[in-house]
Amino acid sequence: SQLLKTKTTAHYLIYLTQIPLLKMNGDDDSEEHTVLLRYNEDNILTDDNLKPHTGINDNDAVSDTVESSDNEIESISDTLADKYEAALHSTGFGLFSVFLLLFCGVTLMADTTEILCVSFVIPSAESELCLSDWMKGLIGSIIFVGMLIGGYTWGSLADQIGRKSCLFLSITMNGLFGLASAFVEHSVTFCLLRFLSGVGVGASIPVVFSYYSEFLTQKVRGKLISLLSVFWMCGQITTSVFAIAVIPRDINIQIWSFTIHSWRIFVILCTIPAFTSSLLSLLMPESPRYLLVKGKKEKSLEVLKYIYRINKFKPKNTTYPVEIDSLFKLHKPVIQNTSRNPKHLILRALNNIKLVAKSTLHLFS
Repeated sequence: SQLLKTKTTAHYLIYLTQIPLLKMNGDDDSEEHTVLLRYNEDNILTDDNLKPHTGINDNDAVSDTVESSDNEIESISDTLADKYEAALHSTGFGLFSVFLLLFCGVTLMADTTEILCVSFVIPSAESELCLSDWMKGLIGSIIFVGMLIGGYTWGSLADQIGRKSCLFLSITMNGLFGLASAFVEHSVTFCLLRFLSGVGVGASIPVVFSYYSEFLTQKVRGKLISLLSVFWMCGQITTSVFAIAVIPRDINIQIWSFTIHSWRIFVILCTIPAFTSSLLSLLMPESPRYLLVKGKKEKSLEVLKYIYRINKFKPKNTTYPVEIDSLFKLHKPVIQNTSRNPKHLILRALNNIKLVAKSTLHLFS
């Protein structure tokens, strides 16, 4: 709401596109107030004179000062972001919020245990897997290669299939391949399975933070994200406790011709957080913000009402805050294209590959 003489990227975009930025209903339902920002002859960012009209007229006079429009702009508080923030704030903090924190925390713990367990396993499995020096180094680092690939590719996948689905798939992948690595007898197979487990780890780490933050209001987001990060250290402590309690013991469980030694039991124990997180994810709802952006406002409304009931201990037929209902009365879906046509799916996949390739090229430009 001030005169800006310094051009930023946003100002150039506004100048080039010349589209209405803000709209509000006037006293007459048939009229709209439209605020159009552009550069005048003096190269100063200004706005068109605020007058009731139904379209954009390029011949409208530019207002002499922005003070006349400040009151109009400040009165527009019905933006989607503000309404979603208000609706989320009305759900409060309660039992669901605690359960959500525990679920995301266990997911982080699962990632940590998978990363650290290899460092405890290599000395004990050296003779049984016939590990050479270079194979030790490869096994110790291959999980990070998997994390690099998983984190880089699954971020866009979470925008396509949803946060919850992506979390479930990635953390299940983490647990299954980690568990399978406890029963192999060849170093190459063990290395391959740890790599695939690393893909699941890398996929879940960025998604779990996105998923958690979309349930939080701006006021508490920073504090609770920091609290969530504490579970990473809890995972490290848990892995160390498992290693101290199990690996030094002389355990030999014979199953036909296969012998399960203590280090294999340790690897199995390290998959417990992953499978626990997978089961808990079945009880969790999809991110209401993701559903809202995808145009599924009814499902998003159901999630917000569910959170409100759990946090406030209200019955199912309770009356919900006006902030929740008003969000969906005015919101228009951002994305409504949910076509399952194979051609459309292929085009979207190729577009995602193109975006990934462009991002990669920017790293070297």
